[in-house]
Amino acid sequence: MLISIIFSFRNEQENLGELVNRCHNALATLNNIQYELIFVNDASTDKSLEILRNLRAKYNIKIINMSRRFGVSPCIIAGLKYAKGEAVIYMDADLQDPPELLPELIKKFQDGYDIVHTTRSKRLKENIFKIILTKYAYRLLKLISDCELPVDSGDFKLISRRALTKFLEYPEYEQFLKGIAAAVGFKQTQVYYIRQPRFSGKTHFPLLGGGPMKAFLYGVCFSAITLQFTIILAFVLAILSFFCAAIFIISKITNLHSINILSVYYNYLFGGLLFFILAVYGLYLKKIFINTSKQPAYIIESLEGFE
Repeated sequence: MLISIIFSFRNEQENLGELVNRCHNALATLNNIQYELIFVNDASTDKSLEILRNLRAKYNIKIINMSRRFGVSPCIIAGLKYAKGEAVIYMDADLQDPPELLPELIKKFQDGYDIVHTTRSKRLKENIFKIILTKYAYRLLKLISDCELPVDSGDFKLISRRALTKFLEYPEYEQFLKGIAAAVGFKQTQVYYIRQPRFSGKTHFPLLGGGPMKAFLYGVCFSAITLQFTIILAFVLAILSFFCAAIFIISKITNLHSINILSVYYNYLFGGLLFFILAVYGLYLKKIFINTSKQPAYIIESLEGFE
């Protein structure tokens, strides 16, 4: 059985040697399993590519080089399209997700599961503010999703070949990978683990940077439930506006300035929520525009190690 393992990375020269070695040692414990390690290079500027080329002499490593920086999700999609395994696993290259978990994911696949999510039971040495924010962000996305979206489950999953075929039918641009993995259905399960601190170097995904924030925004417009929520919110605001008008009229008749101030506060609330609704619709319009304009989600500069 061939298993494909995909890594999207950028500037991970401190981690690649340890990552490859630990993946090999973990997979060597399995009988009748072959593997290919597919590294998608998101325009690294350090010695990551040189290190991988040297490691290719010993390990079954294949490299996809992007023409410029595209981000994690497009790189993962590119790796999935070139993977040849009966099952594919994609994960980060910073060793926060332990390669020692790979045999357990493969065992679940051999037991008949098509999607194996990994769920973080604990996150070591992470900012407490980030932990709390991401915890409730996952639960919010689950609430507004129209499929069973696992919480605390990141981009470390196993997907069978038949599930991958359906996975890749989704539009390529601005994909919410966590949502797609849940939405394709088939037989799914979870494996729980403790997420480790980054092995070396600094994170490339600050909380309010392009990684977590962008993924959350993709998740917000992954289903139509968010649009339905804004319609309900607009209806509630319309009802409140009648009360606000009544309060304003009463304040003019009775000269009660406190009521008048309450009316002013409502106007601020109304304006803020209105901008929120417009922002949600803007996210959907952006997604429609990009997916209909046929822009490429990524451009590959070169391939190394592929037939």
